Amino acid sequence: MTGWRDILVYLDGSPRSFVTLAFAARLARQSNACLIGLHVIGFTLPTYDPSTYMAGRPGASLAGEIAESEEIVIEQCEQRFRAELHENGIEGEWHVHEGMVAACVAREARYVDLAIVTQVDPESPPLGTRRFVPQETLFSSGRPVLVLPRTGSIEKIGTRIVIGWNGAREAARAANDAMPFLEKAEQVTAVTVEPLNTYEDEGALIEDITPHLIRHGIKATSAKCTRGESGTSGALFDYAIKDKADLLVLGGYGHSRLRSLVLGGVSRSVLHDTKIPVLISH
Repeated sequence: MTGWRDILVYLDGSPRSFVTLAFAARLARQSNACLIGLHVIGFTLPTYDPSTYMAGRPGASLAGEIAESEEIVIEQCEQRFRAELHENGIEGEWHVHEGMVAACVAREARYVDLAIVTQVDPESPPLGTRRFVPQETLFSSGRPVLVLPRTGSIEKIGTRIVIGWNGAREAARAANDAMPFLEKAEQVTAVTVEPLNTYEDEGALIEDITPHLIRHGIKATSAKCTRGESGTSGALFDYAIKDKADLLVLGGYGHSRLRSLVLGGVSRSVLHDTKIPVLISH
């Protein structure tokens, strides 16, 4: 399988989004991919509280403050984006759109091989639909989404990879979407969590995925772990950490037509709680 040829990175202007940008630029360089930088202006809500930028400047209208603060965010994002392109010697495009933020990001992601977003902090979420960017992109784009954690350094990923494997369609899709990472990894382990939760895990008969991976030249093994009180996601996270994995590959699950809002337990934990990068597909 060929690698990614174009990668989307969503930038909301937060300090953490620039950590995500720096990683995305390095990955684009390694993949010889075009990097697409995206910022979305919300219809009604600013990216951040305008007082962050307008403190001490009385007399401006609220609408004017919102517009000016958004311009500042866009300028900062574009400058950092173009600096990363130059530093890494890669091609790229800078896009700014206006609309419902999560829906815009998902729509833009349909035109690339991989979308990269930053995990949302549930205790301090961004305004409006920005808080739903990871899950909306996952369930509406038809593309794999690489979710980077909201804390910690991100230097290199994909050396040691854990695949959450339950034989379901979403897990198979995720394993296939992760091939550009898997083919370069030093170690890949397909991990099944037992006992299965039949509400989430649709693969009634789970067969070993490793022969398929090995035929692709991947150094793959399989393993099983036990579901504890923390559930499937907790078991996978614990296994990945003990295995010193730097990437977790998972299928994304939703329990409702409103899949951008109502998530399966594993998907919810991945998008909110993971401490390592996760490539997730639906």
